[in-house]
Amino acid sequence: MSILAILVALSLSPEKRDSLLAETQGNEALWGRMLENSDSERLECIEYLFTTIPRLDRLEMTETALMDHVLGALDSRENLCPDLPDSVFLPFLLDYRMSEEPVTAYRTPLSVFWARELPCAGAAIETAELLREAISGMSVRSREYLGGVAPPLDVLQGRAGTPAELRVLFGSSLR
Repeated sequence: MSILAILVALSLSPEKRDSLLAETQGNEALWGRMLENSDSERLECIEYLFTTIPRLDRLEMTETALMDHVLGALDSRENLCPDLPDSVFLPFLLDYRMSEEPVTAYRTPLSVFWARELPCAGAAIETAELLREAISGMSVRSREYLGGVAPPLDVLQGRAGTPAELRVLFGSSLR
């Protein structure tokens, strides 16, 4: 999909916006405020998330989590890959979670943690390998029958997780 096609698809018509806001009763004030008070790249990111994430996630989203993901993704793109096309950036780097973990703000604390733990990391491949080694050294536990997927920061803090939680932590850390 071309960048122009993505931008056209992202243009929220007033009808589409109102329809999605109506489906998000209880959290429509947050989304309305974020859509009205943002501009340029931030607005594109917020509109993309608003139109693509499931209704229940729109209901759970907080301003802190939304801005952590939007600003974290924009910062990563600017610092690591400024030429990354929107067709890759929006669905892969901006996306706010990897699996069914709760909607939380984890990008900034995760980035700070790894910067402290892996200060000598250099190239992307080298950094990815160091992340893989660190995470593969964590304890693997079995999934609880009714348990969901723990947020990446909880897995990191406990130094243990299910295979799915460790994959989410790894993917989130790579971002």
